[in-house]
Amino acid sequence: MSNPDIQSRNLMNSFDQKPFPAEPEGNTTTRSDGSGTTGGSGAAGTGVTRNTTVPEPPEPPGYQNHRGTRTTRTTRTTTATGGRMSPDVQLHLPLFLLLLILRQAQLTSGSGSPQTNMGLDFLVVFPENIAHYHPMDPQNRVSVTALQAGTRVQLKTPLQEQDLLMDAGETRTVSVDLELGGRDRTSGGSWTSSGSWTSDQALRVTSDQLVVVTALSRRSRSLQSALVLPVDRLGTKYFVPPTPGVPWIDASASTADVTERGPFRLVIVNGDQDNAITVDGVGATAQIQLGPGMVAQVALETGAALRTVEAQEPVSVLFGHPCAVRVNCTCGLLYSPLTPSPDRIDRIANFPIPPALVGDAEDEASVLFAGMDVSEVRAYDPGLSLVQGPGNPLLYRPGLLLPLVPETEYGGCYLVTAPPAADAETAAVVMVHRGLQDWVRVGDGPLEDAEWEDVRGTLYVSTRIAVAPDTTVLIWHKSATIVVYVLQTKGGSVFGNPAPMIGSSPDSKGCVLVPEVVQIQEAAASWRASLASCADQDLELVSLSSETVRRQICRKLPWSGPGTGPGTDVPEQVWIGMRRSAKTSEWYWVNNDTLSNAHWAAGEPGAHDDGQCAAMSLQQGGDFSWRDEDCCRAVRPVCYRKAKILVL
Repeated sequence: MSNPDIQSRNLMNSFDQKPFPAEPEGNTTTRSDGSGTTGGSGAAGTGVTRNTTVPEPPEPPGYQNHRGTRTTRTTRTTTATGGRMSPDVQLHLPLFLLLLILRQAQLTSGSGSPQTNMGLDFLVVFPENIAHYHPMDPQNRVSVTALQAGTRVQLKTPLQEQDLLMDAGETRTVSVDLELGGRDRTSGGSWTSSGSWTSDQALRVTSDQLVVVTALSRRSRSLQSALVLPVDRLGTKYFVPPTPGVPWIDASASTADVTERGPFRLVIVNGDQDNAITVDGVGATAQIQLGPGMVAQVALETGAALRTVEAQEPVSVLFGHPCAVRVNCTCGLLYSPLTPSPDRIDRIANFPIPPALVGDAEDEASVLFAGMDVSEVRAYDPGLSLVQGPGNPLLYRPGLLLPLVPETEYGGCYLVTAPPAADAETAAVVMVHRGLQDWVRVGDGPLEDAEWEDVRGTLYVSTRIAVAPDTTVLIWHKSATIVVYVLQTKGGSVFGNPAPMIGSSPDSKGCVLVPEVVQIQEAAASWRASLASCADQDLELVSLSSETVRRQICRKLPWSGPGTGPGTDVPEQVWIGMRRSAKTSEWYWVNNDTLSNAHWAAGEPGAHDDGQCAAMSLQQGGDFSWRDEDCCRAVRPVCYRKAKILVL
């Protein structure tokens, strides 16, 4: 790109870079025999380690000990700046209601982990904004956020390229002199026999380490933002949504060359391989051949009823209109990337809608559903902020075309990047199960003074957080999955996209780049042999060194007993990485973690001769309690690797 306008924002100083706080000292502790005391870890020479009671977040679905918090409402506005915030006031939710919340989440959760939005390779296009013949030039930009230090990024167009070297947490915004042309045969590109028109106006973003990419298209007062999917997340089949009712648009062929009155469009972006693409519908079929890096546009004219896009190789598909939004007696761009068809095309999913996404446009909002034999525009129901249906629907309100995220694809951590104030005001819309909102984190601190509101017809609550201009923040939860959307406003226009998911799994220590590994080994062995077996796999015998870590790991383990294992037998107990010193009788973690708490079963541990290694029960009702065992006994171990936490 010639003379790119690069705005570098190093965010390392925007966050307090402090580790996860240590467990509180001086809490009341309880011995397994029931006596109480105060202070730190076990008494020297006694062989008994005290159970430390520390405040913990409520557990997410699937864990037996549930505690929670209830909704609080305040009137102050919360602004996220990436710094530490003061704690919230915690109020406890009645146990039966929290169990109901967690049970519903357990029933609706998917079997696989949601996919993140990080990647190494991205294809970016900027659709025609208002009209290619508009007197003002477009101001299109792409933003890249690096997640690791020393990340090398290359941005490449058909004519030019730009190399960047980025630090962890750094966001760079690059101006891009690209925009797709119109349909009037004077704006560049070429026509195909199927009536589509093609060009090579795509931007390729590649990197040697994981990054997140977003795009901002701007011309005059018309703005749209989009979350760019990495190439390995693209699909070969997409369902085409029905067009929303925009009264000044005429989808007939006679007006197709008049941009502001022409039909909605599909934009299909091809990758590195020659590709054959079929756009099929009722009474019409378009066959398109695309070379590497080529882009095709297809008009959704009246009568064509195009419903599916199928390709031999993965493609990216966008849906929208260059001039569908009226802003102060003019129109503007309305576009959204489509999500590839789910593996199960008959899947019916739940899509809760936070009220802030609809705002004051309840009477004009609708949901666009597309799936196998389904093409439907549903009016938004103000009394029920939950829709159910196939595929991945779009929420429409004037100015906004937003992919809705199904419950099964919520994650643990999201990245929100706000542009400079001259571009737009940015807010993050956060949705979480009612009762768990006090454990939402922004950066490394709790969310302060949020005004939570019910998501009607669901067990969720949501809030809107103002994000300071020209900053990037992490929004995450300590123990439950959440969803975050980005809303931006400029001159009365509203646009936005789902926030990039960085970590699919919640973690008490922060935003997870690489999830922790928790494995029960197949072979039973002595404690020492189990230690070596874990090390051979670049793992360690698990250390449950704090109550937070213990609960987090234990909720990922199955119970033993008939019908409770995931298709295999589950042992009654497993080795953990704790043993007793032969010299002092003190218990210690073999990875040198601090022994700040213990979870012994009643009457445990026994005398020195009863056992010098620790095993954990997996029996139902056993609360994952510990007991001492003979170290030579053959027991299956739990091996573990810590998660990789993102620190900006």
